Amino acid sequence: IWASLIISGAMAGLAGTLEFTGVLHKIDLGFPSGYGFTAIIVAFLGRLNPIGCLIAGTVLAITYVGGQMAQTSVHIPNSTAGIFQAMMLFFILASDILVRYRVRLVTKAVA
Repeated sequence: IWASLIISGAMAGLAGTLEFTGVLHKIDLGFPSGYGFTAIIVAFLGRLNPIGCLIAGTVLAITYVGGQMAQTSVHIPNSTAGIFQAMMLFFILASDILVRYRVRLVTKAVA
């Protein structure tokens, strides 16, 4: 387990370094951030299942790209895709909470 953690951490660090300084060969101040939070959302929506994470990642990527396309063609704000993703996460989280802590009516047995 430790070896896989070390190897995956090294690969993630290398990928981040290449993304951060790869194309321009210098540190770019406009580096896109927030991928870690997106990964947390994907893992939650996918229920930590590899196939579920693949589907959730595809859905979130479609909303990102769709939001960018809608911004250029329909002239809606770019934050609309983020709001849609936040609502999707909120409603799924709310349904989990309602399922886990559902209200049960307790009836007293008449003796």
